[in-house]
Amino acid sequence: MTICIAYKDRVNNKVICASDSLCRMSEFCHRVSGEKIFMKDNIGYLYAGNVNRRLKFRYKFNIDFYGSSDDVFKWLNTDFMDVFKKFRKENEEYSEDYVDQIIIIIAGRIFSLHTDFSIAESNKDYICIGCGQEIAYGALYALENDNTKSIREKIEIAINACNEFSCGCDNIIQWMEI
Repeated sequence: MTICIAYKDRVNNKVICASDSLCRMSEFCHRVSGEKIFMKDNIGYLYAGNVNRRLKFRYKFNIDFYGSSDDVFKWLNTDFMDVFKKFRKENEEYSEDYVDQIIIIIAGRIFSLHTDFSIAESNKDYICIGCGQEIAYGALYALENDNTKSIREKIEIAINACNEFSCGCDNIIQWMEI
């Protein structure tokens, strides 16, 4: 259970990423061992889902992107998806009840990989995944035109809302800029 948010900062030409740090294991809650946000080669990932699958993905999944920004969507839906599905099939932890979600940041663009293996690019400057995503989307939408707050402040408000209204999220935030 978690909340992960990637938000495009068009002014500074970067993506600000954040996640909570809660790890729920049966009826117990722990702080995350191993971040939910990480870089591999030239690709940023935010991972919401099973801790073991996340760590295996982080340390064993390998693919490089050498194209241009214009090629990203095609590459994600072909080369990336072929490698990802093969990786998933080779790892027994990736069963039919696979429900993990992944945000992929590449060439300054933000995509989400859904449980049905579809790839989407948001029409907003942000994407949220995890059990608190609806709460986070609502908070970010409400703050979207508030120019008195920085992107980082908006994300913090969204994660605090998730902490307040979702038992699967906390308000200890991990940050990364890509």
